Amino acid sequence: FTAAKRKGVAADPLALMADPADAAAAAAAQITADADAAAANALKNKEAEDALRRQSLKKYEVTTVTSNIKGAGTDAQVFVVLTGSKGKSMDMKLENSPDNFERGRTDAFMLEIPDLGDVHTVMVGHNGKGSKPRWHLEKLIVLNKTDPGVNPAVFTCGQWMGADVGDGQLSRILKLGTQALTSRKYKVLVKTSDIKARTPMSS
Repeated sequence: FTAAKRKGVAADPLALMADPADAAAAAAAQITADADAAAANALKNKEAEDALRRQSLKKYEVTTVTSNIKGAGTDAQVFVVLTGSKGKSMDMKLENSPDNFERGRTDAFMLEIPDLGDVHTVMVGHNGKGSKPRWHLEKLIVLNKTDPGVNPAVFTCGQWMGADVGDGQLSRILKLGTQALTSRKYKVLVKTSDIKARTPMSS
């Protein structure tokens, strides 16, 4: 400004100093642009992560067979936890119909979860709620539907789950290849012979 006056030229202060309002607007625009770019990058990263996660997910079909005995069905909320050679799942609710888990019924559920490897243990149970919470499970079957050629894993149960029956447990831990112990009633008939005892002869 001083140098301009020495040359006899009137200096315009607005030309030498930026308008504060314009500077603030430019800064705000830059901040918005940076935020938009960060959001776009975050979305791309999330989409990439979701794609990788979907690639690592497996479809497991869990089939329950409710026993065909009196009172075996339940209207409680049933859940399973699967454990395999590569990991363990979270608690997963089994529900796709109001008629699930009726006496003698077979129900199938499709679960999409991270790869567990070979499933060898299942915890199955219910929350003990409802008008008929007790449940008698005959067996549970787990089948990897993603990898072809994998044999189904069959877990035998044959036990009650209910607070008012049996040992009062609401859940069971089932191991692959083990037979659950169940009690059975047997009727034993004893018939005594209708013959007269022989008297030894004296010598």
